[in-house]
Amino acid sequence: MEGLFLLNKPTNIPSAAFLNKFKKIIEEKTGEKDKTGHGGTLDKFAEGLLIVGVSRHFTRLLPLFLKNSKKEYEAEIEFGKTTDTLDPEGKLLTASKKIPSKKEIIETLKSFPLNSPFPQIAPLFSAKKISGRRSSDLARQNIKPEAKKSEVILYDFSVINYSPPILKIHLLVSSGFYIRSFAHDLAKKLSSDAYLKNLIRTKIIANEKTYSLKNALSLENLENSITLTGTIFGLVQGVGFRAFLRQKMSELNLVGTAANLPDDFLEFSATGLLSALSNLETQAKLGPPSVKVSNSFFLFSKNTKHLNKKRLS
Repeated sequence: MEGLFLLNKPTNIPSAAFLNKFKKIIEEKTGEKDKTGHGGTLDKFAEGLLIVGVSRHFTRLLPLFLKNSKKEYEAEIEFGKTTDTLDPEGKLLTASKKIPSKKEIIETLKSFPLNSPFPQIAPLFSAKKISGRRSSDLARQNIKPEAKKSEVILYDFSVINYSPPILKIHLLVSSGFYIRSFAHDLAKKLSSDAYLKNLIRTKIIANEKTYSLKNALSLENLENSITLTGTIFGLVQGVGFRAFLRQKMSELNLVGTAANLPDDFLEFSATGLLSALSNLETQAKLGPPSVKVSNSFFLFSKNTKHLNKKRLS
C-alpha cells in the first residue's frame, strides 16, 4: 500500500506517537509494513490536519508540505499568563497581568506585515534543529542555544472572538511559522504576556492544492469506509481502463467512479474498507494488459472527492 493520508490528530498525543498508532493499524489491515512519515509536526497539545505518507515514494513527497506551503490555523491565545514552553504543557512563569482591549489587539495585529517575510525566533522548546539536535532536547538539559531568527510570512488573519483574556484567531501562515512565537510577540507588543492555549490546524495548501481538516480521517475512521482518490498517468485512455477499474470496484464491494481527464490522465474515486482499497490500488497501478502506467498518485480521506469537473466522456 502507498499514498498520502489526510489524518486528524487529536490533542494530548505527540505527532510521532500518533504516527506509530496509525502505522500499526495499516499493518493490521493490509498485512504490509511500509515506511511512513508526516508533513509537519503538530505539538502534543495541538490538534488537526496531519498529512502522512505511506511508502518510500510518498514519504519523499512530504517536503512539499514541509517547505513552501501555506498552513491555516485556529488559535486561542490567553493573555495575562505565560509558560516556559509558550503552551499549556509548560511551567507557569511570572507574567504581566495586563489584559489588552480588543481594539488594542486589532491595532497591534495590523503592525505585523502581511505577505512579506519578517524575522521570527522559534520557541526554546521546539523541534527546530540546532547543530543537529532538537532545540527542545537542549532546553531540557538547561542548555540555551543562541536564538536564531527565521524568515516567516503571515498571509492573513481574522479575529474570530475575543472574550478577555482569551483571543480566538484565524491565521494563514507560511511553513516554519511558530504560532507560539506569534502569541508571545503579539503580547510583548501589547506590553503583556501570553501563551498559546489551543491550536487547530485546519488546512494545508501545497503545490496549488488545498487539503482540509474536514476531509481528514481519525484513527477510528480507518475501521470503517473511507475514500481513495487515485490519479493515473501514462497510456490510460481509450484502452478500457475505466471499465477495468469499475469491474474491480464491483468485485471488491467498493462504490466509486472513474473518468478520463484532459492531458491524457485518468482519475478514480472509490469508497469502502481499507483492505479492499489497498487491493484496488494495487490493481490500478497495473491496469489491464493494454495500459502503460507511467506514474500514479493516491490520496486517502474521509469524504468522497468529486472528480475533476473537466472530465472527458
